[in-house]
Amino acid sequence: AVVSTQSTWGVANKMLWIIVSLAVLAALADGQGMGNGVSKHTWAASDPIACSDWFTTYLPTEEEFHPGCEDNNHCPCATQGRVHTKKHTLDKQPPPPGDIGFGLHAINCTFHPYGQLSIAD
Repeated sequence: AVVSTQSTWGVANKMLWIIVSLAVLAALADGQGMGNGVSKHTWAASDPIACSDWFTTYLPTEEEFHPGCEDNNHCPCATQGRVHTKKHTLDKQPPPPGDIGFGLHAINCTFHPYGQLSIAD
């Protein structure tokens, strides 16, 4: 049986195209994180500190510091409970700066009320 070089090159080009496409998709799939893609979820909460306590008790999370706040829970315009999932749970080393897991934020922002009912109502 004679195999033409044209069909061999066609198969090689298709394989190369598939490999390059998979590499691009893998790079895009790893692109979720702080400042890139979906990196957090924020809820309105009447008691965000209790939410933060629940997150840290029942989920593999740790508190997240917000630079504009007095402490982890009190900011000029809101009371908040901010945590993020532990991204490197198997590593003993802390993650590099900015390389944190998915953010879970609970906010009570009475500074910007919306509607007639409070969050608790």
